[in-house]
Amino acid sequence: MRPRVLWERPRRRSAKNGRAASRDGAVNPAGRHRPGRGGSLGRDSGRFPARLAISEALANLAASPVRTVCVALIAVAAGAITTLAPGFDVGMIGDAQRAQVAGGVNAFRVVVRDGGRIDAARCDALRSLRGVLAAGGALHTGQIAATVAPGRPVALVKATPGFAAVMWPGLVASGTVGRGAGVVAGRRVTEMAGLEQGGVLEYTLGGTQAGAGLSRIEVAAAPGAARVYEYDSAVVVAAGPTGWVTECLVEAEPGARDAVELVLTRWFSQDAGAGIRVYPWSVPVSGEQSPDYLLHQRASRWVVLGAVGLVAAVQGFLWLARRGETGIYRLLGLRGGSLAAMVVADQMLVSVAPFSAGVLGAGIARAGDLNGMALTMTAIDVARGYCLLALVPLLILLLLKTVSPLDAIRGR
Repeated sequence: MRPRVLWERPRRRSAKNGRAASRDGAVNPAGRHRPGRGGSLGRDSGRFPARLAISEALANLAASPVRTVCVALIAVAAGAITTLAPGFDVGMIGDAQRAQVAGGVNAFRVVVRDGGRIDAARCDALRSLRGVLAAGGALHTGQIAATVAPGRPVALVKATPGFAAVMWPGLVASGTVGRGAGVVAGRRVTEMAGLEQGGVLEYTLGGTQAGAGLSRIEVAAAPGAARVYEYDSAVVVAAGPTGWVTECLVEAEPGARDAVELVLTRWFSQDAGAGIRVYPWSVPVSGEQSPDYLLHQRASRWVVLGAVGLVAAVQGFLWLARRGETGIYRLLGLRGGSLAAMVVADQMLVSVAPFSAGVLGAGIARAGDLNGMALTMTAIDVARGYCLLALVPLLILLLLKTVSPLDAIRGR
């Protein structure tokens, strides 16, 4: 007969007998198995290893394919819009700047009071100054008659080499002629002779009279209207800078206007007694119309905020809709660090990666249309987008602070 024992050390029981023991000897009072070292939550700490956090995030995304695809498409669109918007803004600012340049915002007129004249060689020498795009003046003006329209006289202007580039600022930009070479026909002349793309112009000297015989000359078509209306009906021929000009026209490079104006004032300062003055071609643009100000105030800088804000709002809403799932993680003892790892892994997969795909796709599609300034602005906005995306997990974690284990029981 076995002797009676007054006290006996409790035996470890299995889950089948009503109590559970983990591998490391810990007993869950609630009667459920608490994973130990071999469990997915790690040893007592409730932390996910990095690989398990990514695996759990992948499993959650695979369980909700509609949600995953919707968020990914929104992120792709956000990346594409962030990449494309600066290019459109810079293009519009460039168009406005070209219109200002065509209006003479960077040009100057050097004139002599009371009908005096300026040495043509001195005017032509301005082309060598730093910041000067072109400079020149008209030497002599005569008349010719095109054979296709003998009744319509055309002005034949001999000018220093840089005169045409000032009169038609698009010549240098388009590469039609250099800073000082060639023969340029005005817009109305090329339309009249059918030489919109340039070609050989046949003419006779002396206006409507053909006393000097037939001549031919190779002309380049002017790109658009001339700054002075009369030169649309003229042919400008570059000649050597000998003789005198009644006025010298100077075109400054973009961004060098003020410096060129100062140089011109000093250049002709000793001739102030002779009545030589420097005048701007047109009124300079105000600070609010300058390219630097327009770039700083461009609307596309807010596009990235709206695009990433939409991604953050959708993600925050969907995570709050999964309160029950997050509550289960809380109930299982999942700590903040492990939850943060899951949120970051989720964001990398459904937000950052699709956003990068949108940036890459839009960049490839517009690669040939982006200039240096557009690329710079695009790089700045894309960098802002990634910085804002880095804040999205923090926002989601703040929203999940309100989730408790009771949400798992409530099923929401």
